[in-house]
Amino acid sequence: MEIKSGIKFTVILGSGYHQQALGNNSILSNWELLLSVLTKKKIASNYILEFERIIIEQSSKQNSENSIAASDIEKKEIEHLVKRIKNEQSWVLEEKTRYSYPDIFNPALISDVISLNFDTVAEELFKQKCKVNSKGKFQNKSSFDSPTPHGNKSDRFITVNTSFREVKNSSGESIRFWYPHGSIHKPQHIVLGVSKYASLISKTQEIRAKYKAKEIEHLKNEPIDFDTIDLTWFSQIINQPVLILGASMSEMEWALWTAFVYRKRNFAQPNMKKHETPVFIMLDKNQPLPSHQKEWFQPLFENMDFKEQWEKLESIINNK
Repeated sequence: MEIKSGIKFTVILGSGYHQQALGNNSILSNWELLLSVLTKKKIASNYILEFERIIIEQSSKQNSENSIAASDIEKKEIEHLVKRIKNEQSWVLEEKTRYSYPDIFNPALISDVISLNFDTVAEELFKQKCKVNSKGKFQNKSSFDSPTPHGNKSDRFITVNTSFREVKNSSGESIRFWYPHGSIHKPQHIVLGVSKYASLISKTQEIRAKYKAKEIEHLKNEPIDFDTIDLTWFSQIINQPVLILGASMSEMEWALWTAFVYRKRNFAQPNMKKHETPVFIMLDKNQPLPSHQKEWFQPLFENMDFKEQWEKLESIINNK
């Protein structure tokens, strides 16, 4: 991995961040364990469908006199998951001296963290490092946050999915934390199950459409003034080099794949190719990059296990 002067990365952070510190025996690091909180049956690998199976099972156990809608069961199950995640997160943060989380959040090199996890451990650890006491709040710096005359429901949904939490250090440098799948801060927006994943993909398309409209407005400028285009997790994937850490980028992540597809299309033309920045992904040394992903990503480091890669990444980021 080569870092050019002035470059800042967008990080896509998965559960492997927790695995490095906690092993594979925590609901923060293991999706199978997380969903097993809701059922006694073994969890298969497709977690979207497994969550649907759990909801259907709970629906079938009701008696006809006191039945409730599947959507209400889903809400209840998500609230149960959030409670367990909050408890685990609190315990981890209280016992943080026992665990060595990778220290990879340097605002000189990283501007954005897109978390695929529901917990906010990474954000909280960065706050502690910066000695920030505030609880933080969601904010939005895009036109999606502008009130519409009729209170457009679609724009409100997009605002939720393009809002971030910004943490600043004493020098005024900051990192934005994005939770496109929702987080324990807002359980009602957590994305689990087929319906919510499908909706997220649809809204990602809408985010992209509005982003392109803004981009076209500024095509008269050379180069495009990206600072004047709506700030979203989508725009940061499009415009910045990306580090995919602790996430496998499986075929279930269609919202992210939508962003990567449009990123690739944006720079496909020969005159735009020079503006394309790399996307690095962390892979175990015994896990080669799948052939169908070779045109999309580059290995972060080769011939290293995960522990060695996290350590090298820490060294590079904190010595820059």
